[in-house]
Amino acid sequence: MFSRFWNRLPAILRGILVAELVVTIGTIPPSIAVILNLRMSPHIPWMLIVTAAWLSFFWWYVGGHGWPRSTQEARRRELRAPSVSKHAWTWALIAGTLGITGTIAMAFVTARLAHLPREAFTAQMDFSKYGALTVICAIACISATDCLPRFQAFDR
Repeated sequence: MFSRFWNRLPAILRGILVAELVVTIGTIPPSIAVILNLRMSPHIPWMLIVTAAWLSFFWWYVGGHGWPRSTQEARRRELRAPSVSKHAWTWALIAGTLGITGTIAMAFVTARLAHLPREAFTAQMDFSKYGALTVICAIACISATDCLPRFQAFDR
């Protein structure tokens, strides 16, 4: 019954639903790891290990490995992504980190220029109470988590 309903949906709608599912599955576990790490043990940035492990598994799975075998070929075919070199991956992480940093900086500049109340741009977390290594690791995890699942979901 589900497959009949699914096949009746327009292809564009199926594409959007699958892309959103892929992004959600790819981003939620690392995001939870970052939040738990900051709340439970902020002095030990174990979020990097969890994020790297999850994203490696995620990429392996969407690349056509694992269960169920019936979808392996479709996942392999639809990934359409060449292996990323270490050099390119390093620059992608740097670019993502700079992008997030630039966005945060623009939020502060906007608040000053637009004379908005300071509360309009307050972060939900106070990063000033964490060490520099923890903050850098959190930004790196967020950058990597934002990059990989979206690349798989929307690179068509």
